[in-house]
Amino acid sequence: MCFAFAGNARLLVSGAFDKEVKTWDCGELRLAAAHTCHQNAVTAVACDAEGARAVSGDKDGSVFSWTTGDFRSPVLFAAIDGRVNSLAFSPGGHVLTCGGGIERQLSKVHVWDSESGSLIRMLAGHSDWVLWVGFSTDGTIMGTGSYGETCLWDTESWELLQVLRRPDTERFSTIAFSFSSGKEVFITGAWSHEDVRHEVRDTSGNILGWNVTHKGLVQFWDLTSGTMSDCIEAHTNSLCCLAYDQKEDLLATGGADGVVKIWSTKPR
Repeated sequence: MCFAFAGNARLLVSGAFDKEVKTWDCGELRLAAAHTCHQNAVTAVACDAEGARAVSGDKDGSVFSWTTGDFRSPVLFAAIDGRVNSLAFSPGGHVLTCGGGIERQLSKVHVWDSESGSLIRMLAGHSDWVLWVGFSTDGTIMGTGSYGETCLWDTESWELLQVLRRPDTERFSTIAFSFSSGKEVFITGAWSHEDVRHEVRDTSGNILGWNVTHKGLVQFWDLTSGTMSDCIEAHTNSLCCLAYDQKEDLLATGGADGVVKIWSTKPR
């Protein structure tokens, strides 16, 4: 399932495996509208900063666009080869970017003019699924992330600026990403490859088997040096998602342990 707030967060757009895209009125706590244009599971949704436009992508590679004031009339914006994993508007709303592809080694990043739908650039370079795309607050840098690496791109030239790679001494898969309020720090979330085994016993105390979990990690990257500056164990099971509040310098993380945590990133 995927979510995106529209504008002032009055509306929430959601997509799910049932192929439906829905808009929820957060003030009145009710379903406002829905469409069923997708022929396969909806895997990504995004809204522009003003909350006027929204897009949704699916497992077949279809991307639909509509205005939030006319939710019932979406149009096919684009179609890519493979599945859509992620969508993001630039802060100004003029650029729409999409991560996805046919398979893990053939993952691409599409960059479109959000008004005309024309392709601005096709970006390659990831060796795995592009799971996440997003922009810095000022819109000058775009980030694209996969399990083992994050690429940072200049949004004027679309040249690759930097690649943040997992250190050889670390064993984790990155699945969530966020720009921080400053240009020097980038935040990622991951699950450790190290198995944590838990005994499962019956009422008599006999071992029935093992449950295996993986620690949920949050990493902080120094963009000046391009290296990971810190890694913390945030959850007792795999980290699933994270979100950063630029105004309050708060980081929210959610894990497969069923826990949501709020972290302050302000220096003490």
